[in-house]
Amino acid sequence: MVQELTFTKNEESNRWESEFDSTGTRTAVQLKVKSDVVGKMNNDVLVYANIEGMDRMTIANLGRTFTGEYLFEVDVPVGVTVTIETLNEPVGGKITSEE
Repeated sequence: MVQELTFTKNEESNRWESEFDSTGTRTAVQLKVKSDVVGKMNNDVLVYANIEGMDRMTIANLGRTFTGEYLFEVDVPVGVTVTIETLNEPVGGKITSEE
């Protein structure tokens, strides 16, 4: 099942964020963010996870790319909230899992 990610800007951190709850199965995430200058390494993508009522913890730091395109996997237990955070504005993002 493919699902669109919706990002909102966190004015406090000046970063874009999207959250989803894990289904407990491996989840593929594909993300494209605006690139300031083509061929210039920019943007950072961080992935966090947390159990309700607990602080979020970093589970991945995807660093920077030349293209602003990412494809990665998230594999955390059911009910864990996953947050994707990016410095540059996203232009698209989707997830799909083994359901």
